[in-house]
Amino acid sequence: MRDYRLNLINKAISSVAGLVVSVIIARYLGVVLRGELAFITQAVGMLAVIFGMGLNQAFPYFFRTEPNRRTLDTFLRLFAVQFVFYAVAAGLLAFLVPDRTVRCLLLLLVVTVLYQQMESAMAVYHIRLKIWTNIGISVLRILAHAGMLLWLPSSLVWPVVISSGTWLAAILAYIIGVGGLSRGRLDADRAKRIVSYSWLPMFTSLLIIMNYNIDTLMLKWLGSPEDLGNYAVAAGIVVYLWVIPDAIKEVLMSRVARSSDVRAAVLPLKAAVVLGVLSVVFIIAFGPLLIPLLYGEDFAAAYGLCAVLSIGVISMIYYKVLGVVMLSEGRRVFYFATLAVAVLLNSVANLVVIPAYGAYGAAGASVASYTVTGGAFLVYFCRVKELRLRDVAVVGRGDLRVLRNVGRRVAA
Repeated sequence: MRDYRLNLINKAISSVAGLVVSVIIARYLGVVLRGELAFITQAVGMLAVIFGMGLNQAFPYFFRTEPNRRTLDTFLRLFAVQFVFYAVAAGLLAFLVPDRTVRCLLLLLVVTVLYQQMESAMAVYHIRLKIWTNIGISVLRILAHAGMLLWLPSSLVWPVVISSGTWLAAILAYIIGVGGLSRGRLDADRAKRIVSYSWLPMFTSLLIIMNYNIDTLMLKWLGSPEDLGNYAVAAGIVVYLWVIPDAIKEVLMSRVARSSDVRAAVLPLKAAVVLGVLSVVFIIAFGPLLIPLLYGEDFAAAYGLCAVLSIGVISMIYYKVLGVVMLSEGRRVFYFATLAVAVLLNSVANLVVIPAYGAYGAAGASVASYTVTGGAFLVYFCRVKELRLRDVAVVGRGDLRVLRNVGRRVAA
């Protein structure tokens, strides 16, 4: 219970920090450059999954089978080997290609790979270290971006530099928090087993991020710069609707890595759904006022896109929470196949609807993809756990009473 409470506090602070940072960046860059930055960060997100080789997704499975420091050390050594290799390769490529955008992408990519790996490992191994580190990084991000807005000229470079610096600070905090990197050589046999397992999680993660980001990438290709900028802000706002479900998911990841009790997933799932519905209602009701007030009148058009995208939030809650259970239990094939179908649907739909409907077409295609993914995960979970669909999908009065009592204990 304490972990859930602490992580909810962390997510609240992270949400405020993320909102403040997103407002600063939007006002700092304007509509067109904000869209360009979104394209760069989404591209880095996809490349980071590929170059991460699925090691961060493999950690929960291997730690569940052998929950000790030796498992962590093996993964940390793998992360370190990757980081050194990528840093050298990126440095050489940056020297050969004197393009500012390419250099920014390389810098952000190298740091993001290691940051994602360390964060995923800490979510399982030391959830409280991860939470406190995130709180500190949230404060640092606000201060750094505020300084950027006040003192630096408008440029795509500075947001990338600040992001890279804050991720490096988080990485250092994680390493110090677990007592540093232990001495010893990398166990080649264990490393081979990890890498042979991790290729499917890597492709799975790539499909996940493609399902999230393919709309932005295709808008860059098929839409207008204004559509891209407004869509980037709308998609960023919708991310905040997942903050509490993500907080529940992260603690759940640590719990299910150590337990097979189905109750460890169902009640948190229902809590996430209730809070997700409340978040969607809030953004639809108050978005017309808040978006222009925070981001400026230039981004007022982002509200309609935000309202459409928010429809898919509930479906994605089922995917996010139940996906943790499936990966921890090694149910990789279904996870991969479902995401592959969703990405294919999303990509084809975007090709058809963006030329005709622009950013609204991209939003509708994303909602359809999210609905397919969340629905499939829900049905499959009920089948393998021998549960009735309504017992998992429907939040009844009894569930609300239980959740209210749990909420009171969390707040106490």
